[in-house]
Amino acid sequence: MKIVTVFIALLFYSCIEPFELDSGNNSNALVVDGLITDAPGPHQLILSRTDNFLTNTSAPEVLEANATVEIVSESGEAELLTETSPGTYETSSSFRGITGAGYVLNITLENGNRYKSSTEFMPNETEIDSLIITYEQRELLNDNNVVLPVNGMIVTARSRI
Repeated sequence: MKIVTVFIALLFYSCIEPFELDSGNNSNALVVDGLITDAPGPHQLILSRTDNFLTNTSAPEVLEANATVEIVSESGEAELLTETSPGTYETSSSFRGITGAGYVLNITLENGNRYKSSTEFMPNETEIDSLIITYEQRELLNDNNVVLPVNGMIVTARSRI
């Protein structure tokens, strides 16, 4: 039996110093949003672009249309996704991932730019026997070496591994 315990702190502090956000230069980066599981498809991926969130505009989301999107298994089988609406791509209804198998995502944009993911492995299923959530208060040391009380939850999951 495997037991995993996690403490999730519920921090509610007020800001007393200005927070300078380093936004970097990530405006217009490609975003791939989707989930592939071992359930029957279709599975959906959405291709979009980031925007500079420091601007005061409420521009609509920029979707990446007319791309070629393909999922390739480690055994070499390829699933070509179909664009169902601008920026939205779906697998066939018969496509389903295999737990433990590795997959690579290949994307070719309309402008010819190509992207290839590293191999990602679909995790094996784990059946959780029990889930216990308890409330707890702990003490944490902040950056100024001051001990502060922190409210949180302890989540314990037990599985049959």
